[in-house]
Amino acid sequence: MRKRIIFCICFFLILIIPVITMNTDESAVSELDNEYLPEIEWDINQLEQIGTYVEKRIGGRNQAILAYEVFNDKVFGILEHPLYMYGENEWVYFKEINYVEDYLRINVDEQYAEAFAQYMKKLDTISGEKQIDFLYVMCVDKKTIYPEHFPNGVHAKDGESRADIIFEEIQDLGINCFCTKETLLQAKESGVQVYNQKYDAGHWNEDGAFLACKDIYEILNEFDSRIPLLDEADYNRSMITEPYLLTSEFPINESVPYYERKESHAVADESYDELMPGEKVYFRHYENTDIDAPKILIFRDSYIDMVSKFFIDNFSETTFASYGNLTSIEDFETYLDILNPDIVIFENAERTFPLQIPE
Repeated sequence: MRKRIIFCICFFLILIIPVITMNTDESAVSELDNEYLPEIEWDINQLEQIGTYVEKRIGGRNQAILAYEVFNDKVFGILEHPLYMYGENEWVYFKEINYVEDYLRINVDEQYAEAFAQYMKKLDTISGEKQIDFLYVMCVDKKTIYPEHFPNGVHAKDGESRADIIFEEIQDLGINCFCTKETLLQAKESGVQVYNQKYDAGHWNEDGAFLACKDIYEILNEFDSRIPLLDEADYNRSMITEPYLLTSEFPINESVPYYERKESHAVADESYDELMPGEKVYFRHYENTDIDAPKILIFRDSYIDMVSKFFIDNFSETTFASYGNLTSIEDFETYLDILNPDIVIFENAERTFPLQIPE
């Protein structure tokens, strides 16, 4: 009888603990899924919505998924993760459908390529009218630099990728532009690993970032000779151990390069936050009174955002804003009028072109 009571209590706890530990916070973010957790208005007519809410927020979900991931890795050599997959030799890549389609070259859209290039031309023309230098930067993905480690059963079509076609369209319009592809391929050929094997599959590592940014600075220095070139002597380079995959507790213990500025004089300034249009996603503004250099405005995604330390000390003012803040051409002009930069960069990754092109 006593054993039955204990069994019933344990069974009841197994059922009730996940429910009472459910994450009910508003605007909560799941690091595991890299997205906001679903919100809900409790309505009996929205059973599917309720099911998704409970599934994503139930207590112990992340721990259960982690245990499942580790089991599959150790027993079957498979990475069962919402964001990542194993390629050859346990190299980790994104597995989202858009990323794979991009690798397969089945998402090529020449009309979009032309429209995006014309959008860059508008930004370039507006900048030129205000005597501001404009530079477009494309950051290629890990799959482009290390296709040999992509899952063996995934075969890309012959021909140019979407990114290749878009970049050629931009070049043909005479816009100042830079693609990281050649820089990173040359570094790879010389023996430098420019993407980590596992950690942060979505971005270059800091060796790759530093080399690409050095080439960007060569262009910027042609715009204005007061801009110092990116110099290894200004940074301490070391190797650090990342214990887990990014946005996960899946164990990897990978040694990755890390750069630390020896001396930084840039100071964050939040006074512009309320002045800018849009939602101001990841908007940041820095001032540096210790240098006689121009002001730069960078519309970017996570590639440049993760290495902002390579920019903030080389300009008198540095502003970062997500290109998603540009919901219209008028937004772009507003940024220029308020910040009055000398240089504008528009950067996006190969896999993350805007879904909607502002007009």
